[in-house]
Amino acid sequence: MFLVATTTYSFAGDKNITGTVYTSFAEHFTGATNASWSQVGILYEVQFEQDKQVYYGFYNEEGDLVVLSRHISPDMLDTKLQNNLKKYFAEGYWVTDLFEIKNENSVSYFLIINNADRQLELKSTENGKWNVFSK
Repeated sequence: MFLVATTTYSFAGDKNITGTVYTSFAEHFTGATNASWSQVGILYEVQFEQDKQVYYGFYNEEGDLVVLSRHISPDMLDTKLQNNLKKYFAEGYWVTDLFEIKNENSVSYFLIINNADRQLELKSTENGKWNVFSK
């Protein structure tokens, strides 16, 4: 006979997080502090701090880390992406927000820039360029 036990944890916002998800998080991020959980659709989101950086992790019900995100500064981008931003800076844009998004297969970046007249949302490409994601 095979018996499966499931433990449920309650966190901020009274969201129930399965033991599988919580255990997976604890194994991935042993030094994490200030974890705050919520449910976003079918995923569990955890906001936490590690090494003085705020991260956002998204887990599925099986406890797999689907996406890991964090805010970064433009100087943390590789040189090619930094250089491809220069044309926007020349047009008077400044960085409002920049996220690094990691999943099992890739790392990408989402950038929000503004000038006096408009806002652009950009997504990095695999070849080190930026595509306008939303105007």
